Amino acid sequence: MIAIVPDIIRAPLTLAGGSKRVLTTALLAALLILAPTTRAASAVAAEECRIELGFATLRDLISQAEGMDVVGNCLENVHYTALGDGLQRAVGGLLVWRKASNWTGFSDGHQTWISGPFGLEKRLNSDRLPWETTRIKVGLLAPLSGNNSDAGQEMLRGAQLAVQQINAAGGAYVRDQDEYMILDLVAGDTQSTPEGGVAAATALVLQDRADIVTGGYASVVTLASQVVVAQNGVPFIIGVATTPQVTRRTDIDTSWMFHYAETAPLQGKTVAAFLDEVVRPLVAGERKLRVALIYQDSAFGNDVLLGLPDLGIIGWTESQGLPIEFVAQEKFKLGETDFRLQLAAVKAANPDVIVPIAFFHEAVDIITQGIRDLGIEALWGPAPAVDTQSYFSALGQLGSFTTVESRFSSFDPPQGEGAVAARFRVEYERLWGEPPSQFAATLYDSMVIAREAVTTAGTPDKSRVRDALARLDMPALTLPVVGGRIRFDEHHEVQLATFVAQLFFDPASSEARPRIVWPKDIATTEFRLPPVLESGVQQP
Repeated sequence: MIAIVPDIIRAPLTLAGGSKRVLTTALLAALLILAPTTRAASAVAAEECRIELGFATLRDLISQAEGMDVVGNCLENVHYTALGDGLQRAVGGLLVWRKASNWTGFSDGHQTWISGPFGLEKRLNSDRLPWETTRIKVGLLAPLSGNNSDAGQEMLRGAQLAVQQINAAGGAYVRDQDEYMILDLVAGDTQSTPEGGVAAATALVLQDRADIVTGGYASVVTLASQVVVAQNGVPFIIGVATTPQVTRRTDIDTSWMFHYAETAPLQGKTVAAFLDEVVRPLVAGERKLRVALIYQDSAFGNDVLLGLPDLGIIGWTESQGLPIEFVAQEKFKLGETDFRLQLAAVKAANPDVIVPIAFFHEAVDIITQGIRDLGIEALWGPAPAVDTQSYFSALGQLGSFTTVESRFSSFDPPQGEGAVAARFRVEYERLWGEPPSQFAATLYDSMVIAREAVTTAGTPDKSRVRDALARLDMPALTLPVVGGRIRFDEHHEVQLATFVAQLFFDPASSEARPRIVWPKDIATTEFRLPPVLESGVQQP
């Protein structure tokens, strides 16, 4: 079977030294059509790089088999991905060494030559050799470079821990073949951009032939990358990205999509309920609480405000008749770093509370600029989707008394946390030397869910794995699930239980540290007003 290959077939990859490489079919076509000119032009590159060791052996084997030099001269020296895979571009295509399976291969964009357990073999990129099916390939879409790389690395580490544990236990049992298959984790770097997400997804499903895809950070990136996954009929367990559009849009076949994250409208509901129940009585008394919103103008930001009927910060407030008044709604574009114009408008509205709806590095800049540059005295938060060590470290003392909405706390386990989550915390910190974030926990769970789906299906067949995910019913793992069991509903969503944590400065680490303050049944401390507001009810 020959697949129709889109424009980009190789994901952007984070290589040694932080450099990035993108190989497209357009580039391959140019290299092949202009072979004499390109090969001459690459003479300089050839003097600066070398094809060595296993790659040199593979090039010789392919030349002998094909009667010509298919690989050609190198265009760069070998580099290594976050998973330790070696990659080297050549005039004819891409040389790859997979660390997990220890095979060496070369692809020209249409077909692949592999030096594996049975010597040199050739196949179409859309096919697999019989021995390749002994592994279940799980793709991970994550921002391993770019503005959100900290979160991407946390996602990768959580996935790696789960795969390590699953494979140590024998892998996933495949009933139809009566054997255990180990999981082969393949990471695609989205570079924190929609274009990078499309490139990474294309590589995972067409070149790496992933059986299941996981990950998906940032709604705008995931909305772009999931199109490729759906078109090629691959199950996608989407974690981190929160827009409900990923399973509710109508322009693609979303039957392949399974959303394992709290949706943005439910994040907004959590924020509104906390402000009404906890903050308003302390700050506003009998009057309405004055709230200012500064939000990312994207699917994520807009959906937190009002993504589904009667949900979101605004939707829940209006549907429940909460005594909350939105005195400012200031938006910013993805990628902005100077928020002082929006903050000036917010300050002029004299709010009690400012809620930043942004990626964690944006939220840090918003709070820092608001306090240091504009001298705003107000409560900050709860900020959704920012609960990471990078956020706590970057805010430092400025983070004191701010709040965050979350589903998993790095430093403060909720009361009644389950045994799986407790073990995960211990094993993650032992392996990586730091507490796990909500992003690491989400991808850990996603890998376990993928293993369970394959086992239930009895095969890695994509359609049957999709059907197994649709009827999945298993105990909650590291993330708290409403009802205690992981089940995808009619929208292919799992409803996660969320909470609010307040940050307090920790002199020992010089970082802010979260403590869960709401809801009361899992709280580890009580919410406190900052000293500047401790006098009680404020006048508007």
